Amino acid sequence: MKTIISAFLIIFTSISLPSSRPLVAQNPNLAPVSIRINLKTTIGPMTPVWAWLGYDEPNYTYMKDGKKLLSEFAAASLVPVHVRAHNLLTTGDGTPALKWGSTNAYTEDEHGNPIYNWTIIDKIFNTCIERGMKPLAEIGFMPKALSTHPEPYQHSWRPGAHYTEVFTGWAYPPPMITISGPSWCFNGCGIRWNATVRRKWKVGIGNCGMNPISVTGKVPQRNI
Repeated sequence: MKTIISAFLIIFTSISLPSSRPLVAQNPNLAPVSIRINLKTTIGPMTPVWAWLGYDEPNYTYMKDGKKLLSEFAAASLVPVHVRAHNLLTTGDGTPALKWGSTNAYTEDEHGNPIYNWTIIDKIFNTCIERGMKPLAEIGFMPKALSTHPEPYQHSWRPGAHYTEVFTGWAYPPPMITISGPSWCFNGCGIRWNATVRRKWKVGIGNCGMNPISVTGKVPQRNI
C-alpha cells in the first residue's frame, strides 16, 4: 500500500551577476607566493574531491563527443567519477541546446493523468554506468505539465545575455499537491532501486525558482 507523503520544497533564486571588473588569472600587483611540498610527511588520506563533474546539457551525454569526453574523465581517475546532469525532468524531445536539455520523462494526457517515459534518462545513466561512473541523480527541473507558469518554457539564453533570461517555465514551482509512493525508482536496463543502488548512487533535488517560495510538491515517480 502506497504511503501518502506531504513534502515541502524550498526553491531558491540562483542568479549570477556580472562582475564590475575583468577577471584575470593572475594579479601582477601581488607579490609572488612560494609553495613548498614535503613528500616525506603524511598528513592523512586524500579525498578525491575532483572526481565529481556536472553540466547543464544532459543529451550530450550519450552522443559521440559526450561519450568520448566521459570516457576520458573515467580513464583519468583512480576512483569512480560521479556525474550530475541538469534537466533530467525537463520537458522536450531531447534536442540539446546551450544550458538546456530535456528527457520528456513526465507529461500528462488530456485528462491530467501522468505519462512517464524514461527512455532518455536510461540512456544518460547507462552511458555513465558503462564507463564505471556513478550517476548523481538530480531530480530536476520542473516538467512543463507541473509548472505554474509553463509559457514560455524553454529559454533561448546566449552568451552575453543577462543570466535571468534562463528562468522560464522550467524554473517555476508546481501547484500544491502531494507525493504518492517512492520519489524516484529506477527500473531501466536492470537498474533496481534496491540497497545496492541506494548505497552507491547519490540522489538530490534541484530546481532554480524565480522567487523563494515554499510549496507542497509532486515529484514524478517511477514504480518497480
